[in-house]
Amino acid sequence: MLKGLMRIGCMLILASQLSACGGGSGSSETDKTAVKLSQTLSFSQSGTIEKTYGDEAFSNSLQDLLGTGAISYTSSNPQVVSVSSDGLVTIISAGSSTITVQVAEDAKYLAASAAYQVNVAKAERAIAFDNTGTVALFIDQTYLNPVNVDVANITFSSQDPAVASVNADGQVTAHTPGETQIFAEIAETANYLKASSSFFASVAPKSLTLKLLIGTDDTEVSTDVETTLQLARTTQADCDFNNLSNCDNGLVDKLSTVPLIDSSLTTMSDAYFNLFHGQHAGQASYVANNNLTRRTSAKAVSFDGYLWLIGGYEQAGNDASIWRSKDGNIWEKVVDEAPFGERHPMAVYTFADHIWLVGTRSNSKLNDVWRSADGINWIQVNADIGFSERNNYSVATFNDKMWIYGGYDFQAGDYVKEIYSSTDGITWKLESSDSTATQRVSAAFVEFKDKLWQFSGRNDTQKTADIWNSDDGIHWTKISNDAGFSGRERHEVRQIGNQLILLGGYIDRLDPNRSAFPNDVWSSTDGASWTLATADANFGLKSYMVDRVRKYFTTAVHNDALVVIGGRSENGIILNDNWQTTDGKHWLPLNNQLPAMTDIQAVSHQGEIQLLSGTNEDFEKVNTRWHSTDGFSWTLDDSTTLPFPTDSKLLTFAGKIWALHASGSYSSLDGKTWTQEALTGPNVGTQDGQYSVYSFDNKLWAINTQSGVVYRSEDGINWTDVGNNNFPTRAVTQISSFGGKLWVIAGHETPSRTTQLSDIWSTTDGITWTKEAVTTGLGARHIHQLVEFDGKLWAFGGYGANQTLTDLWYSQDGSSWTKAMDNVPFDAKRGYRAMVHGDQLIILGGLMPHPQDPDLQINANQVWMTTNGSEWRRALQQHLSF
Repeated sequence: MLKGLMRIGCMLILASQLSACGGGSGSSETDKTAVKLSQTLSFSQSGTIEKTYGDEAFSNSLQDLLGTGAISYTSSNPQVVSVSSDGLVTIISAGSSTITVQVAEDAKYLAASAAYQVNVAKAERAIAFDNTGTVALFIDQTYLNPVNVDVANITFSSQDPAVASVNADGQVTAHTPGETQIFAEIAETANYLKASSSFFASVAPKSLTLKLLIGTDDTEVSTDVETTLQLARTTQADCDFNNLSNCDNGLVDKLSTVPLIDSSLTTMSDAYFNLFHGQHAGQASYVANNNLTRRTSAKAVSFDGYLWLIGGYEQAGNDASIWRSKDGNIWEKVVDEAPFGERHPMAVYTFADHIWLVGTRSNSKLNDVWRSADGINWIQVNADIGFSERNNYSVATFNDKMWIYGGYDFQAGDYVKEIYSSTDGITWKLESSDSTATQRVSAAFVEFKDKLWQFSGRNDTQKTADIWNSDDGIHWTKISNDAGFSGRERHEVRQIGNQLILLGGYIDRLDPNRSAFPNDVWSSTDGASWTLATADANFGLKSYMVDRVRKYFTTAVHNDALVVIGGRSENGIILNDNWQTTDGKHWLPLNNQLPAMTDIQAVSHQGEIQLLSGTNEDFEKVNTRWHSTDGFSWTLDDSTTLPFPTDSKLLTFAGKIWALHASGSYSSLDGKTWTQEALTGPNVGTQDGQYSVYSFDNKLWAINTQSGVVYRSEDGINWTDVGNNNFPTRAVTQISSFGGKLWVIAGHETPSRTTQLSDIWSTTDGITWTKEAVTTGLGARHIHQLVEFDGKLWAFGGYGANQTLTDLWYSQDGSSWTKAMDNVPFDAKRGYRAMVHGDQLIILGGLMPHPQDPDLQINANQVWMTTNGSEWRRALQQHLSF
């Protein structure tokens, strides 16, 4: 019984483990076969594994392994990932692959497998500019913003290539004002995503012209182009613009074509402006409503970026002030009374990084030496050079020395033969006591082609035209006894580029119709041979002489141009216009302001103001074409000859500009080319001609206000006498078209202007006149200017009972008048021209009181504007730069 049970147990054991018992001879074949077990494999991280190209190799450990069979790993996409024999997965590229593990069958377990998926994403790449903010650039500037990867793999582009372009190497070139975004981009590849970085390039001009409309309370500031520039302003002269908040009335705003309102600059207060562009600060500039005081026999010099004007003579006498200007447009008085006192003229020059001043012609006993490192603060380095009493000597710089030549010795009564030199202005060495070559007064000296040259001057017998040069400043060689120009003294010779320019001076007056102060200009490229650049330079002023005249002016070379400043007219008027040239032949105004004129005749035509006639500072009526699109900037057209008489009547009619005169009628489509339309015209401009011409009802009307005779023309050429009818005769009046009528407003009854009229008349047909009012608020006067503007008729000042009136009135119907202001704000009170241009009422020129002598009337070069008739502003331009 026990034995049988055991048998059964053995059989049970055999069922689970065959090797536990031995078999009997009676066992079956099935009893002899082993049954292997299955096994289920798994990984520590199942499902899908997300990786990125560039990640480290990784393992996903196998779990639930029971058998001992051989293990092997495979990748379905070995181009994406590879797997080692021990299951280490290495990333090859972006993509997807399945990792499979195989476990071989062993004695105990069946074979088994498991798998998981690997997704390898494309990697991001870090690309970055060094500067990812905004970079401030100037037009034509290039800029390279480094990137942190090899540029060979980068594509560069600009959002707006017109503003700034970028080449294949990443170099940016600025072109026009504006802002653009610069991109650096790497394209997407098999393993990397697209990458990019960017920065902004802000492009601005390196210089800019501001339009200033200066009022009594503030100033409107604008530009013609949109920029990203900022305008900083202050009333503090020594302001540190980098710390603007610490300066008096410090303000900063973005500039644009839309005017910003600035409270620092007014007609009564000056200001200092500066530009900012990102980290770049410009050059501070003085801005003011006032102008440089007129002067003659002053001295100009270019130094430290400024044009300086020192001393001279003005209306009140000798002057000791010092002025400076960046460009000759707006001048700043930096010294009221220089320590060297009032004097004119004197030697002023630059040497060893200083401005130097020596002596004066107006005081032969004064032979002192002064210098300044900044043009403002001066020290006397020598109270008396030590030579005898003399004047009209010449001072030059050459071979690192200062030299003094010639002059007239009042003690010896002779022309000086001595030559002195100095390296410091303190100690002067007598280099020669017997230099007959330089024994003269008022010669011109200049260093040129490694030599010192002497031109002309006056010796004991004549004004010479000879030329000398020297290698050492002591020994002289005569180059020419007669250079071709008239012998002269007090002239100037300056170098521009590779040529010399000779101008001005004082010659022997051989022709009573010509001035002793010549207006010719000569040039030379070698110093020896001279060519006439112009026989009658246009910087001269037309006078009663045949040629134009300007005397006692000063010159300097500034900003690569030869400039002429100040001087006198032939009639002795001290002038304030300044001129410039780069070749000696072609001369332009140094600034672009309105010329100083009175009795201006100008028209608004085809978007331009064309000034064609006026009275200059020498009281001469002249025809000269100046033109401006906006009234701020004026251009002289010296190439156009205006053929009509200076006392012609100018106006626009039928799409043309007309010049009407008793001697004929002329017309022009553009103000430059003129056609004579008729050999006769209305009796305008002759000695007995009292006709004035007006445009009304698409016709021209010529009216003799004294006789009442009226002529009419429909083409400007043929005129019809329409009689005098009931025209309200008077000696002087103002006539204007307004509201479909032609109006006669007040005036003087007689040519003597002793009796003023206050009545107002109108006509709808030019023939029959109706009295609209006997008297109005205007009272009895001769109105200075009468202009239709903004749906109203405006009456400017005029002459009342023995007084000049400076008020302004307007009317909406022609007969009822309202006072707009008691006193117009512009300096000119008479002789100005009121006209309409665009949406502006504009005042041009006129006569204004001299700043130092209110009883003296001088020509004004001011332009004033208004859009409403009540708020007037002076128009100026100011050039700012970095």
